[in-house]
Amino acid sequence: MKLKITKPGYHDQKGKPVEVGTVITVQGDTVPASLLNKCEVLDGDTKGKDWATGQNPGPTVEEYVAAGYRAENYPPQGFEPRSTPEEIAAAIEAQKAADEAAKKTKAKA
Repeated sequence: MKLKITKPGYHDQKGKPVEVGTVITVQGDTVPASLLNKCEVLDGDTKGKDWATGQNPGPTVEEYVAAGYRAENYPPQGFEPRSTPEEIAAAIEAQKAADEAAKKTKAKA
């Protein structure tokens, strides 16, 4: 199956980064875990087939933020998101509002 790399972060078997836009061929009809969310399928019938994630489900965006991380960095690298895009967007907006409120409080002090 041919795949086109769409996001940085994928490395070849020698550990060298593969440039965005590179077309590669993989065996079988399952997208490898290392390419999850980093490629598009150029050929091959993927209808009804699963992506081989091989990844652990990550925290929810709420758990991630509660642990002290920025919502805009969700999901953590190497994990699958467990929150919906709407939940992630809401968490980002809430964090921005909290940042603005903190700035106003500091300005008054």
